[in-house]
Amino acid sequence: SVTYEKVCASLEELRRASKLRIAACGDFDESSSASLILLLERNFGKIEYEPYSLDNELFLPSIKNKEISFNKLDLLKDKALLDSMKDSDYSMNLVLACFSCPNLGEGDYIPFALSTLVFDSVLRKSPGLTDENALNSGCGVLTGRKSVAFISSVGHENPEQALSAIKLSFSSFPDKSTLGRTLSVYKRHYINKIVSSFEHSDKEILSLISSWIYLGDEKAYTRRALQINSVKAEDVIAAYEKYFINAPVCWFYAR
Repeated sequence: SVTYEKVCASLEELRRASKLRIAACGDFDESSSASLILLLERNFGKIEYEPYSLDNELFLPSIKNKEISFNKLDLLKDKALLDSMKDSDYSMNLVLACFSCPNLGEGDYIPFALSTLVFDSVLRKSPGLTDENALNSGCGVLTGRKSVAFISSVGHENPEQALSAIKLSFSSFPDKSTLGRTLSVYKRHYINKIVSSFEHSDKEILSLISSWIYLGDEKAYTRRALQINSVKAEDVIAAYEKYFINAPVCWFYAR
């Protein structure tokens, strides 16, 4: 149903100065920076500025405590993909939990991020998960103006059994004393992930743009290591209880 006219209309909707942000990452000196700015001005400088608000575009369905079961093959409509699947692919099961989390820049985002790293290790040691499921289980965050967190587990284990094991793992989060002794390990892991992005321009520019858009300061990501090191064990536990324990969780599991 897509037409040339619809594509052109969408392009015009996107082509507003208020919607565009341009960033560059590299070894720039004064001359090359000036040349790039002139080039950008020549190509983008004539785009008119129109006030634009994202408020009407922000939509996040409310998350409720419930469980949804479905057949994973119902999600696969591509015949070529189905034909390429092996027997082991058909028997693979999925468990997924979605829940609300703080947005990038909120005061408890970093404590929450650390709590996901701690919970990853809890899952990998869960006695109720098979070795395969435990290895392929973990947390993630879909970052945006409205962020969503998730826990996923993939393996050949019965999905109901995996779901039950993950739920039981919620009560195995370390207490303040235990976490206080091990938190530096998780901080170091988190910081190493950030520092490693500085070695590649494509990853660093992603950090730069994220800081610019979500935090209003393109240099904010360079201070994240200091913020991580200032977090205490009680901050991480408070974030865990707020988002993992007390927030609604929607569970999906597929056969």
